[in-house]
Amino acid sequence: MGIVNIKVVDESNYKACFNIKVKDEQEKFITNPIECLAKAYVYREFVYPFAIYNDDLVIGFVMIRFNKEFNNYFIWQFMIDEKYQGKEYGKQSMNRVLEWIKSDGKSNEVVITYIEGDDIAKNLYTSLGFKEFQNFDGEVDMIKKIAR
Repeated sequence: MGIVNIKVVDESNYKACFNIKVKDEQEKFITNPIECLAKAYVYREFVYPFAIYNDDLVIGFVMIRFNKEFNNYFIWQFMIDEKYQGKEYGKQSMNRVLEWIKSDGKSNEVVITYIEGDDIAKNLYTSLGFKEFQNFDGEVDMIKKIAR
């Protein structure tokens, strides 16, 4: 395992993000990266798309939104390519995301959502200190405070 990092999606890495594929049984829990990047473009004033890297290889994608009305960050999408799952990349990349949020400094509150049945996501987010606070029709919201 190399160094896990996140880099803003730009002209040099967007096509690699298009090719991220999760396991078939996980597809119902996420939005594909092409649609995510379209949303990031439309909402570009407050949405930040990142490619997740292991050294120089794109292994995942994450999209963060700043919710001005709630003064918090929302991790809108998060995915690790199926070839790299189960190798601690999810945890390491989420830690990079939390570091970015902390350094951006607009808020110390982070919200993330998982769909009921996605135990992998639930367990990952719980291990990172997220706490469930709301369930709306099977979408479970979790929250975490980060120290500034």
